[in-house]
Amino acid sequence: MKHNATVILAAALLLAAILAAGCAANGVSVSNVKGYYVDSFAVSGQTILQGAVSAKMSDNSTLYSTESFPDSKIVRVELDVAFTEMDSTAKTGSDDYRQAVYSAVKGSATFTAAGKTIDPVWGFWPKTASKNRAEQMTLLYLVPKDSSLGDYKLAVDGAKLGDDTYHYEFTDFTESQ
Repeated sequence: MKHNATVILAAALLLAAILAAGCAANGVSVSNVKGYYVDSFAVSGQTILQGAVSAKMSDNSTLYSTESFPDSKIVRVELDVAFTEMDSTAKTGSDDYRQAVYSAVKGSATFTAAGKTIDPVWGFWPKTASKNRAEQMTLLYLVPKDSSLGDYKLAVDGAKLGDDTYHYEFTDFTESQ
C-alpha cells in the first residue's frame, strides 16, 4: 500500500511539473533581441518622416540614411515576443493581426538613451505572428549623434502583453549586426 501511494505521488508530481512547464512556455517573454546601428532603412511608398532633411524616393519605397537625420544615429532593434493576450479580432497570422501585434509590442517597449525616452521613428511588423508569438519584429530609433552604446536601454512591460509580473530589459547594444 505504501509503495502504491509513493508511485501515485511521484506520478502526480511529474504531471504537475509537465503542466507547469507547458503553462510557462505560453507566458510573456522577449527573446532573440539584437540592437545595433544601421546606416539606412527603407520604407514602403513615398513616406515622409518628421525631422528628415533628405531621403531617396522611388515609385515604391523611400530610403532613409544617416544623411537624412544629420544630428542622429539610427538604432535598429530586432526581437521575438511571446504574449498571452492580443486584443484583436483579426485572423491570426493575417496582416491586420501582425499590425495589431506590432502595435501592442511597440506600446509595451520603452527605449531610452542616457535616461531620455525616445519614440520609434519607424518599425516593421513581425515576419510571423501566431496566436501567442511574434517573430522578427523591428523597431527603429533615432538617437543623439553624441550618444554611445552604453547609454541605451530597451525595457518591455509585460502587463501590456498579458503578464503584470513580467519585465524585460536589454542593454547589450552593438556597433553592427
